[in-house]
Amino acid sequence: MQIPAGRVEELLATILNDPSIPAPVKHTVLAGFWLAQVDAFRLSEEEFMVTGKFESMIDDHRVFLSNLISDGETVLDSVRKMGMALPPTGFTEADLKATLESLYNTMRRQHGPQNSAKTNEGILQLFDVAKPRD
Repeated sequence: MQIPAGRVEELLATILNDPSIPAPVKHTVLAGFWLAQVDAFRLSEEEFMVTGKFESMIDDHRVFLSNLISDGETVLDSVRKMGMALPPTGFTEADLKATLESLYNTMRRQHGPQNSAKTNEGILQLFDVAKPRD
């Protein structure tokens, strides 16, 4: 079942703005929403790799990834300061930290500094690794 994005945002805003809902419950909802966004991002990433579109989407990938990291830091900070209710799925603060770290790892691998051709050649010679054939 797919829920239109506008409807999800509306429901999320209703929950977050309801003063009768305790802060830990609100943070759990936010954390669950963020984890769902990360999951959707990873599925899209996989689809783009399988279909060969990843390289053409690399700039968008960096932007979406940056936003997920920023949102994850905000969610994790709120959870650390105000707590989180135990969700039905059982995810914890440690799961949020691990997910955030996986996003940082992706950022470093995909968008961080890359070796130059000269450095790669030096590594190949240093370890006496045969070049792959085309």
